[in-house]
Amino acid sequence: MMEMQAKIEEERKALEAKLDMEEEEKNKAKAELEKRENDLLKAQFRRAKHVWPFEVDLSSVYLAYTEESMRQSLMKQERPRTSKSSKSGRPKTGRR
Repeated sequence: MMEMQAKIEEERKALEAKLDMEEEEKNKAKAELEKRENDLLKAQFRRAKHVWPFEVDLSSVYLAYTEESMRQSLMKQERPRTSKSSKSGRPKTGRR
């Protein structure tokens, strides 16, 4: 009976040690992954700063662009359409 309890206790300790090692490996892998992600973000940020070192709020630029494009499209719609037929005031030439 005592031998069985000792054997069970040994197996339990071995399993706990194995679980602890697996957890340590998992934590190491997670730390390595986080480190790689941080390095990648830093590299991207450095590259972006190299291209344009100033911070820009693009929300106003985007809104200004859409308003401008809307204004231009309205101007195009309001303009009377002209036909490009041969009945215009231009004389016909042999070349086309």
